[in-house]
Amino acid sequence: MKRLLYLFVLFTFTKSFAGDGLKFVVDPDSASTKLRYSYGDSLVYQVSLINEDTFAYSGLLYAGFSPGDGLVTDSVLIGNVQIGGSDTVPFTIQIPVTPQHFKSGPEVVVVWPIIGVDKGRDFIDFIFVDDVLGVNETNALSVPAIEGALLSFRDYAKNEPKHVRIMNSLGGLVYESMEQANELQLPVLSKGVYFVEVSSRDYKTSVLKFIR
Repeated sequence: MKRLLYLFVLFTFTKSFAGDGLKFVVDPDSASTKLRYSYGDSLVYQVSLINEDTFAYSGLLYAGFSPGDGLVTDSVLIGNVQIGGSDTVPFTIQIPVTPQHFKSGPEVVVVWPIIGVDKGRDFIDFIFVDDVLGVNETNALSVPAIEGALLSFRDYAKNEPKHVRIMNSLGGLVYESMEQANELQLPVLSKGVYFVEVSSRDYKTSVLKFIR
């Protein structure tokens, strides 16, 4: 009986510091479809901090962030927060675009909540950072266009093979195919922020951010 009580206390203590129930969710009604940024700009996200745990968190709230390669990790202070179990609180995150954090060219941004020692689940964004001298985009394809329920490749060569992937804001793959036509019927998508990545056989790539 004592052993079972000890395990119960240990499990409760461990979970209370795991932060697994915390997550940021970007508000799709306020999400920006902006893809290109320059050094000195800021990434701005209107998010909801969601606590899926049954116990409360309180303390200083930070937004941890890093590029997709994870080589540089930093955080920005958002403010003091007290969030009850199964509760949701809105916040605005502003992350400066600096050479210390993001390289020029296409970049993946990973963002997650931190309260004290508790680190929550992350979301991702795709951006393109222009360097001061301008970026060589010889490895970039023309950006496709969203026209209603169609993804248009009108600036591409006719019947050019294209590898198309659609990802949600958590980086989950929701659609993938090889296309030759210059139009693609978009799959049915729930409300949110998505990214279309298009790659050609010669390894050129473009990314389009859109909201459904």
